[in-house]
Amino acid sequence: MTHESDALFAREIETFEARKEELLLRHEGRYALLYGDDLLGVYGTREEAYVAGLNKVGNVPMLIQSIRREPEPVEYLPALHYGSLR
Repeated sequence: MTHESDALFAREIETFEARKEELLLRHEGRYALLYGDDLLGVYGTREEAYVAGLNKVGNVPMLIQSIRREPEPVEYLPALHYGSLR
């Protein structure tokens, strides 16, 4: 089953897939923050990546992808889910 957000993140997913092997070698188990064609950083937790994304690009759709060999289920979360916006 696909989700309408899959199209929204097509560029980010393509960027991640292009860099996946490099990321696995250096950052397996961490989280990549992607916006458009840019890898904005790698973080220890999903929450750290989210806060960094807010600081770098604002409250816009961004992809936070775990760096692991097995696919992780995709979660679509509204920005206020983490309570980072006040």
